[in-house]
Amino acid sequence: MQMPDGVSEGDRAFPTTHWSQIYLASEPEQAAGFEALDQVLHQYQGPLRRHLQRKFHRQEADIEDWLQGFMAERILAKALLQRADADRGRFRTFLLKALDHYVIDRIRQENKNPLGRPPTDPPPETPVQPAPGLFDRDWARHVIEQACVCTRRFYESKGRAGTWTVFDATTLLDRDERPSSSELAKRHGFASGRQVDNAIITAKREFGKQLRLVVAQYVRTEVQIDEEIHNLIEMFAQG
Repeated sequence: MQMPDGVSEGDRAFPTTHWSQIYLASEPEQAAGFEALDQVLHQYQGPLRRHLQRKFHRQEADIEDWLQGFMAERILAKALLQRADADRGRFRTFLLKALDHYVIDRIRQENKNPLGRPPTDPPPETPVQPAPGLFDRDWARHVIEQACVCTRRFYESKGRAGTWTVFDATTLLDRDERPSSSELAKRHGFASGRQVDNAIITAKREFGKQLRLVVAQYVRTEVQIDEEIHNLIEMFAQG
């Protein structure tokens, strides 16, 4: 799968950085903090769930119980996010390590007290270390999907849904699956294949802007945004 180009410097004002949101979420007793915490957890829940499924090979009910327990017992009860520090690395790495430690502690408790598990459940399995980079590739797909949603909504709000449609039908597909520009023009009401090509170029630029906006939510500087986008492109290509 090929990553769209057109990822260049954006000229828009960036929203509140994700680290600012994390620091706000570290005080959930405040109304704004609780809302920020909900947004942070929603952002990471999917990739964290897939990581647990790969590493521990347990039933979905166990995975969900671990996630809910991690949020209640570590993030809320023990104020985990107050220990997050932007100067000490990526937040997703911090969160992933904390989750792994929590789940391993839970499994150890189950092993000490096997009667605490329902008799129909199999004994806990030994954790399997996922292949390196799987969580990062999940994260790359998650971020790029967010940028795609933002791009689609942008064009729909402008009454130009066709621009998104032809972009989605070409740039985000493997080359051997892509219809020709002239074929897309006939399908989606464009005057010519050249008009389709111009629409795709415009959409690539908009996608690049939206991707920068999404990445700017969780890194702090322009240099870090450029580095993260470079890493995302590499990880996405490997997926």
